[in-house]
Amino acid sequence: MKSARETEEEQVERLRPILGDRTCCGTILDEVNNFRFEVWAYRQLTGQELAWAWDGWNRQRDRRCSLRGQTVRVVSNHGKLLR
Repeated sequence: MKSARETEEEQVERLRPILGDRTCCGTILDEVNNFRFEVWAYRQLTGQELAWAWDGWNRQRDRRCSLRGQTVRVVSNHGKLLR
């Protein structure tokens, strides 16, 4: 039996150990397909950095799978202070 689909808030809470102090720093929306691409990082990304993240993810994704209705979250270390 299929379980109920996770809400956005539930998914973020489930991923909290991975996301840590990161926040959603860049989003690409495709309203036609109801698709959202999010990058979680330590600082706001520039447009070019967001485009690089999208290109990197888009190059490796499985083209046979539809993007319709999905949210993709990419975790990045942009802005992390190294000590």
